[in-house]
Amino acid sequence: MCILEYRVDPGGSTSWTALTTLDGELAASGSTRPVHRSTLKLPEGVAAVALPAALARDHGLRAVLSNGSKHFSCLVGPES
Repeated sequence: MCILEYRVDPGGSTSWTALTTLDGELAASGSTRPVHRSTLKLPEGVAAVALPAALARDHGLRAVLSNGSKHFSCLVGPES
């Protein structure tokens, strides 16, 4: 399982949190042109995700968590 949640802070910045059932490499890419990309290591569990500002503001981003030869698409959406 891989879920990315975001919230927009009062100052207008976006905070992202990842909830994963395994550790791995997260590859996130933006939904608009030019396409922004970021790759970072994630631990199993709940962790803050540090994305570049241009990517963090893109609430339509796509993300894949890779663990060895296995790849999992992440659900992306607003914090509930």
